[in-house]
Amino acid sequence: MRIEEIPERTSAIAELNAMQAAMRLMLANLKEYKSYMPQHLVADVCSDDDTEPSTNASSVASRASSVVSRSRSFGKGSGSGSDKSSGRPMSKRQSIITSNIFALQLSTRKVSIAALNIVGFTGLARSKDDKEVLGIHGSLALWLTNEVSALRGIVDTFSGDRFFVTFNASKMLMSHRPAAGRLGCTFPSECKEMGLTASAGLASGEAKVGNMGCATMRKFSFVSSLVPFVYALERHAADMGLTTLVDPLVQQECQRDILFRRAGLLKLRKFKD
Repeated sequence: MRIEEIPERTSAIAELNAMQAAMRLMLANLKEYKSYMPQHLVADVCSDDDTEPSTNASSVASRASSVVSRSRSFGKGSGSGSDKSSGRPMSKRQSIITSNIFALQLSTRKVSIAALNIVGFTGLARSKDDKEVLGIHGSLALWLTNEVSALRGIVDTFSGDRFFVTFNASKMLMSHRPAAGRLGCTFPSECKEMGLTASAGLASGEAKVGNMGCATMRKFSFVSSLVPFVYALERHAADMGLTTLVDPLVQQECQRDILFRRAGLLKLRKFKD
């Protein structure tokens, strides 16, 4: 699946300029979405479009079942040049797309990451019924996704009461450190309003980012020593009764807008790259 840039042109007609701006925005969003798409299924659907143009209900149903069966054959390392599930040769379009499935690439980029935690949520969950626990967690998760989206970051993953947020990884963002700094302030404040206690760790540095995994388990992710470091900062913040601990890079770039105080000397294990 290729998403090509369109040449930038200026028109005397304002409506055409607006259409071009909308097209560029759509292409940018499609590129971000593409990072999370299961490409092996997309390849099957696209190849079916080349060879099975019918669009009636029975055809759509048969194509959906063939997608499932062929996706399994991809995972088993089927040979190139033919579609083993149907016995017919691969179309040119399918062979191009499937060859790109395994073209996993990494690039070096400066990123900022945040490790967020709801302190004591496990004990809180034991004292409340399941519906209430889901309501509290869901309300905070909804707020967090909206806040991070507004800051042009990504809630990369969460595990119960712990959230992991990245900036300038899958979405390009020059001001990724100020964005992380803002989240380090707003997340504890929102938790406090909900009667919860939060801890957070923020760090910034270089990381290898890109599509990782395999054809059947593909994810945009990154590799960096920042990951254990930022979790260590969050744990220290919780143990010291603080809301947020940040590394010097984030502090230096945010000090005009955020008031910091020194937490003292922290003895952390050295994380090797």
